[in-house]
Amino acid sequence: MDGLCLAGGRDITSPVRGSEYGVQSSNISESANSVLERERSGNWLEAIDGILKKMSLCIQASREKYEGKTGVVKRVYPQILDRWEKGIGYRVVDSGGDGQRYSVHRIIEGNAGSNQSFTLNWVDGVCECGGWQMHGVPCVHGMAYFRWQNDWTLQQVVEQFVEKCHTYIYEQKLYSGSFVPVCMDMLQPDQMTLPPDVEGKRMAGRPKTVRLRLRSRYSHQPVKSPIVCSRCHQRGHNARTCQRRAALAKNTGNADTAQNSNSVL
Repeated sequence: MDGLCLAGGRDITSPVRGSEYGVQSSNISESANSVLERERSGNWLEAIDGILKKMSLCIQASREKYEGKTGVVKRVYPQILDRWEKGIGYRVVDSGGDGQRYSVHRIIEGNAGSNQSFTLNWVDGVCECGGWQMHGVPCVHGMAYFRWQNDWTLQQVVEQFVEKCHTYIYEQKLYSGSFVPVCMDMLQPDQMTLPPDVEGKRMAGRPKTVRLRLRSRYSHQPVKSPIVCSRCHQRGHNARTCQRRAALAKNTGNADTAQNSNSVL
């Protein structure tokens, strides 16, 4: 399971932009297909049984992996630490006067968009950049505020402002349950669920109903039609629907009769 979440070498919870979404989803699909390669080639009953067995093993392995651990999960903590270090390069200005809303912008200038300011409400956990409320982790602007205050330590920020879904406690709750195996051989028929009637089921093939052909878009402009009649060499119809078919056939027959008469003479 963790292998599928980390497909492509990056965390599935990290932000994905543009074409990276297609690349990441394709990597996850390929990883799932590789894990379930044998199950995909069997019948549906064996496939379901094999998938449940592998998922149960993955859940058991993840349960043992996260057992006894506390705090923020390993894949999220480096992001928090990186934002904490980058927060020192921002300036914080009290813009609301109420001790809740602040304007945060970078001190170092020169890069494109470096002078852009973002409004932060640290009490509600809302930043104008959208990063805090999207991921449940204080963004770099929130970390800049906490560093500017000098009253917060990194440990306090992690404990109070990082969503609990990023902690090992929730990981342990997630993997606390598992699938209950069912022995298919012990199941008795309920006399209600019956297989479909094979005799009354039409096999795959050509449809029995007459298909209504759509009106050609060149019907009102036959000159532009790509269809050319092989008899009269006009556009807009074929030899089967040619209106001059009978006349051309009669002329062709007369010409053949005259040619045969000349040959006899």
